[in-house]
Amino acid sequence: MLATLKQSLEIFDQVDLQALREKNKRLVVYLDNLMRDELKNAIEIITPENPDERGCQLSLRLQSMDENSHIEEMFFDQGVICDVRRDLMRVAPMGLYTRFIDVFNFVQKLKQICGV
Repeated sequence: MLATLKQSLEIFDQVDLQALREKNKRLVVYLDNLMRDELKNAIEIITPENPDERGCQLSLRLQSMDENSHIEEMFFDQGVICDVRRDLMRVAPMGLYTRFIDVFNFVQKLKQICGV
């Protein structure tokens, strides 16, 4: 078990953490822009707009989501993992393994789920 942890931590020795942080910020800005353009009537982004105030995630409310929604399972069935708690969803694209096309595809799946 420790060997696996050691190997995963070694990845960070090979990465420029400043460049990784910049990619994280660009991914979230891209996600934010796509959602505001393509889902503006279906979601409410509650995370601050300023990238320096929100970290590498967006928190949002889907207009059609309530405590009985199965949004998390719908995404999981499509191979997407996100954090859903009651009427909030957190999406955190991570630069180490998330590509811009992954963010685009996520938004397309979210549009389908929201019926947009």
